[in-house]
Amino acid sequence: MPHLASRKPPAQVSGPRQGDYTRIESHEPECHGFGRRDCQLACFVIDFSRCDAQARAGFPLLGGTARCLCQGQTRGKETSMRNYEIAYIADPELDDEALAELEAKVKGWIEAAGGKLGKIDRWGKRRLAYPIKKKTDGHYVFIYADMPTEAPAIIERDFRLSEQILRFMFTLQEPQD
Repeated sequence: MPHLASRKPPAQVSGPRQGDYTRIESHEPECHGFGRRDCQLACFVIDFSRCDAQARAGFPLLGGTARCLCQGQTRGKETSMRNYEIAYIADPELDDEALAELEAKVKGWIEAAGGKLGKIDRWGKRRLAYPIKKKTDGHYVFIYADMPTEAPAIIERDFRLSEQILRFMFTLQEPQD
């Protein structure tokens, strides 16, 4: 059995890996599916009637194609809008200006996913029931919005990547008569 010190470290991987994808925005996708003729891309085109469900990928040698993940299933159809409550807890160390900037960012994410903003409730700084990321307080914000059914999945990635948001939750609201 070889000695552990003589083992080589794993090779460092830089850049995109096989199967990575970027979003189709402005119908100019860039697919990083090295060694493959085609790959699937996440479609973030808001108007699905414009989605051509297939776009030219950026393969320099292979000349492959990239397919949209929606695969034209909603093409030409009206997307159904549902009522959601989006609750998030922001970092307590943010000042008022940073909170306003974060709120504007969240509004932008909702609108980019095809949502229409409704009422916004700001509860302010409250004590958490248990520590989250070593924080005991947080700024509570509730946003009510009408969004397509696929929008929460789209927005969730942005929430997860934001370091200023401690927790978030999407709740489907009952339709009001």
